[in-house]
Amino acid sequence: MAELPTNAEIRSKMESLLRTVNLDIMTTTQFIAALSDEFDGADLSSRKKFILGARDEILDVIMGSDDSSSITKKQVILSMRWEKAAAAVQEGRHKEALRLYHSLLADSPQSDTSMINDAIEGVIDEIYGPKG
Repeated sequence: MAELPTNAEIRSKMESLLRTVNLDIMTTTQFIAALSDEFDGADLSSRKKFILGARDEILDVIMGSDDSSSITKKQVILSMRWEKAAAAVQEGRHKEALRLYHSLLADSPQSDTSMINDAIEGVIDEIYGPKG
């Protein structure tokens, strides 16, 4: 495993990463894994609280900036809804997960719907078993 980076190093990588990832579909767990990859696989689980706080601060700055950032408030909201749906699936709350995924489907850009449809199919497979 790689050496644990400093808070300043983590924040610097986060600023770059948050400008390039699609928060419509990336969960916090996936984001932390991508961040870990930036540090040669360092285990960042002990820094999760710092990462979550820094993420929120960075997003506030990005959303408040006048540059041509691809991250919008709607994307952040959709990302949080995606994360809630994924958590609902993991906790066995299938009806809630389907409701959240369907609301994501209605509110997401057309280009992102195939991943949401795949998630919906996965929940249905968990409820009724795989097709076949």
